[in-house]
Amino acid sequence: MEAEEPLHIIGRKHARPAFSEGLGMFMFVLTIALASKNAGPMAPLAIGFMLGTLVFAFGYISGGHFNPAVTFGIFLIKKIERKKALLYVASQILGGFLGALFAYAIIDDRKAFGAPVPNPAGTDHGSYAFRAFLSEFVYTFVLVSVVLNVACSHQKDNDFYGIAIGFTVTSAAWSVGGISGGSFNPSVATGLQLVKCFFSDCQPLAWIWIYWLAPLLGGAVAAFMFKICSTGAEKNREDDSPKRQKKDGTSSSAFKLGTNLGEDVASAAQLEQQMN
Repeated sequence: MEAEEPLHIIGRKHARPAFSEGLGMFMFVLTIALASKNAGPMAPLAIGFMLGTLVFAFGYISGGHFNPAVTFGIFLIKKIERKKALLYVASQILGGFLGALFAYAIIDDRKAFGAPVPNPAGTDHGSYAFRAFLSEFVYTFVLVSVVLNVACSHQKDNDFYGIAIGFTVTSAAWSVGGISGGSFNPSVATGLQLVKCFFSDCQPLAWIWIYWLAPLLGGAVAAFMFKICSTGAEKNREDDSPKRQKKDGTSSSAFKLGTNLGEDVASAAQLEQQMN
């Protein structure tokens, strides 16, 4: 049985990645709250650009999760250990809450401070609960699938992963933002709902279960599908590798044969000159 690492070693090893996750969530939720108030229908674009930027900025430190559903999906495919995943989620929740708090302090019309609820533009939230749940589930599934395939597969050493992730959130927010509020992220919803509850209205907290259960379920399904698809893709790559090796070997043999033939011709020419 392997001995567990001491707590102070775990703390040092995970402190910077966890801090990066919290800092990224702070800036992400701050942008969400302010863009939703000031950018109108273009808010999803600002939100997607900010997420893509944060993934590029902090991805090399923490992996750029900025979402408990993403961390959960990565945990299920065994790309992050349990202790680190829990620390990430705690940092994400704290960062999201602080981002929402700062946004509330910055916004001039605090009555316009929003928090995710079903049918955010109306008052009939209950009849939209099922549709909001499906929206959050489906598009979190899409988001986590994109993250896993661009950042955790054999194509992870690419230059587009931040753009792909950011554009996914933009597309999702434009698609179902009017139905569910477009969270796709438990830390985003929790931070905004808690701050709104502290200062004005606790009604959004009644729907917090949607914004945790649906994204986590979407992340779990995305991880399951990734395992199936990536295993098949890796198998195909392995099956193709002998063909490539055979082709490479044939090319190498032809090159060696040509080289040896050239050397023989050069030697014969030198011998002829010496005889003359």
